[in-house]
Amino acid sequence: MTTFHISEFRGYSEESILEYLQLEAPGDVRITLEKPSDFEEDGAEQMAFDYYQAAYLGQQLAKVCDDFMLTYPAMKRPGRFSFKALNPRLPELASLLHFYTGGFDEWGTPVDDYLDTVMNFVFEMQADETIVCMEFLDIAMIAINGEDPEQNANRYRDLNPGSWYE
Repeated sequence: MTTFHISEFRGYSEESILEYLQLEAPGDVRITLEKPSDFEEDGAEQMAFDYYQAAYLGQQLAKVCDDFMLTYPAMKRPGRFSFKALNPRLPELASLLHFYTGGFDEWGTPVDDYLDTVMNFVFEMQADETIVCMEFLDIAMIAINGEDPEQNANRYRDLNPGSWYE
């Protein structure tokens, strides 16, 4: 299985990403997305952004692969989201991953297009489309509203049986 750490491919072209994905035989791809925020040090807004990034990635993965599984870190601590894309269509996946690898400037600040897309994708969805990783958006909103996300953790556990909290 190919593993793709988004943070390690910043600056790569879409073509280079596709070549990397094609190095191994067609199959599943593990994708990791860093969650650098620490709730106590970075605050609710940064944590919410991390969860919005993961929610958007899940939403787009649902469009470019047969299915996916995911795990995610403890809400209040740094860690990484891990997605296992099952039978992905590699050219479309490369395009999606290129969007993520190009989403930040050299100082680690999200570029406007990336920020706008990730934070507003819910408003751009089709009427018949469902949110794939709703629990991520719920966690983000609870944090932004000043609640302690871990106090409400159990209400998300059953929304997506393929995920859990550490």
